[in-house]
Amino acid sequence: MSHRVSLLPPLRRSASWKIPVNTTVQHDRDLRIVRLRPSELNHPFYNIGPMEQFLLCFRYHGASLLHGKAAFPVYDRHADLHVPTALRFASSSDLPEWVSHYSFHVHNNVFRASQQLRPLTSVDVAKLSTPTFITPETSASIGSIALLLERNAQALRPLPPLKLTSLVDAVVLTTEGVFTEDLYTYILQTQPMTRANVGLVLAAMLHHMQEGKLDQFGVVDKLVSQTVTAMLASLENVPSAEARAFAADFEEFLAAVKVRFPGNTFSNTTTLQLLALNLRTDNIAKSRDCLRSLMFVHNCVPEVHYIEAYLALLQKWFPDDRATKLAYISPLTYCLDHQMVPALIRFCIPLCIDIIELQSLLKMTLKNAKGARVLDRRILAAFLDQVQAVADDDVMAGIYINGVYNKIDESGMDVTPYADLFVNAYAQCQNFAMIAQLIETRSFKLDNAECVETLVQAIKKNESSEIPLLARKGEMFLAQYIAPVCEQVGLSQGSLEYIRSKQAN
Repeated sequence: MSHRVSLLPPLRRSASWKIPVNTTVQHDRDLRIVRLRPSELNHPFYNIGPMEQFLLCFRYHGASLLHGKAAFPVYDRHADLHVPTALRFASSSDLPEWVSHYSFHVHNNVFRASQQLRPLTSVDVAKLSTPTFITPETSASIGSIALLLERNAQALRPLPPLKLTSLVDAVVLTTEGVFTEDLYTYILQTQPMTRANVGLVLAAMLHHMQEGKLDQFGVVDKLVSQTVTAMLASLENVPSAEARAFAADFEEFLAAVKVRFPGNTFSNTTTLQLLALNLRTDNIAKSRDCLRSLMFVHNCVPEVHYIEAYLALLQKWFPDDRATKLAYISPLTYCLDHQMVPALIRFCIPLCIDIIELQSLLKMTLKNAKGARVLDRRILAAFLDQVQAVADDDVMAGIYINGVYNKIDESGMDVTPYADLFVNAYAQCQNFAMIAQLIETRSFKLDNAECVETLVQAIKKNESSEIPLLARKGEMFLAQYIAPVCEQVGLSQGSLEYIRSKQAN
């Protein structure tokens, strides 16, 4: 009997994960059947840990991942979008086999170790950019090329590319030691690259590529990099909409390069240049492809500003689409390990809809020395806010906040500077016992009026608790910790009167 996987919403019929397809959607009496293999659980910062795998193997009824919440982004080819999917397992004795296949998938370089990645910067691109050795004195026809490009920039319609290719051929034939690619390098580095000129140069290079005069992929790779450099300089003050139109001809040229040199991949520096261009032209899909190539093919991680620009573009295109965001940041999983980017962590926190996701993200943040520098007050406050958002009630929120506190404490970080954040979080869920512990063990002082006001309001709210013990704990905390300092911190008149009324009772 094969193992069966069903996806929320609950299905009366499910399909085997072993079927060798990516994602198949069928319809049977208006029921949706999705076949999903273990290798397709695409989540950027959550993996099924060893303990969770162990428990799945011994829970044959009602087993699920992330408490059955729709947390996994699954690509639906029919709808051409990422669908938030919850994963529940039907009862089956083959569940251990599914877990075994998942574990095999994890340990076979699918989740690549971050140590394999190396930083790639703009300096690396500059080092490989060789200045042209050609000057106007190299050949009499060099001046003709400059005049042709000047005419083309001013013409109402672009000039035929054969005019440029013939001039390039003439220089190559009459000048010793000059090759076709040298002329294009000279043009791209020295001539103004307006949209019309970019189109003309690309058409001419395409002609020479088809003729076999640009017959080496390494040469074309360098010319692509030079073209991107020239285009980025021209697009510096151009609106995004116009920039996208500017890049349209270039996309056609890249498609022709792939047809001419099948199976070849642009170098890491050229890919970084393409990433910069796609970010500049707001092309989110091409930007993701460049990131994947950099990380999965070249084992490189780009500079922080590229990642921040990508996240900003992703937020711009998909502001409320959690599933698509998760799918599009999957190439950046390794940045959480390798290059602790605060913007990436802040971006991921609101995407967590289950406490296990938050715990996994926090663990990735704290697992190396950089985490202590990245986990600042802003990020920790976001973690604590999201913990309360995913909790079912105040009791669970308090338990989850304890978990965050313990993980940070166990990592070796000094929790004392962040004690006020935990006090505010505990106050929201009326966990006064933990606040008292912070005051006693972390030397936290109630000397901030805003903090004390928050505690007083939490105690007022706690009075309506259906559990008398909780209400009593709030009153005890008020008498022991707040009443002695209430006159010194400058509380509002209403809070002072409330405290005095409690003391009178």
